[in-house]
Amino acid sequence: MNTPTITEVSQGTITLPRSLRREWNGARVYLDVRNDTIVAKRLEKPRLTLSMMMDEFKRAARETGLTRATATNAISNLRRNRQRQTTNARRH
Repeated sequence: MNTPTITEVSQGTITLPRSLRREWNGARVYLDVRNDTIVAKRLEKPRLTLSMMMDEFKRAARETGLTRATATNAISNLRRNRQRQTTNARRH
């Protein structure tokens, strides 16, 4: 997110925009406070979780037009070829 956003402060807590919550969850943050301005800088990224990886895979699949059927067929073909190679190697 690279656009300025208006958010709320409630009981001393600044609510992050929804688009940042998952990415910033658990991160350490440096705050630069000057008069009526606060600049927040994330010091470290949180560890990549399985759900975050799945979201990235799904996004990439949508962008490339990959369907579940195409992926399933590709995996089946790879497994079939691997079985053939294993069988041929045992014969020799």
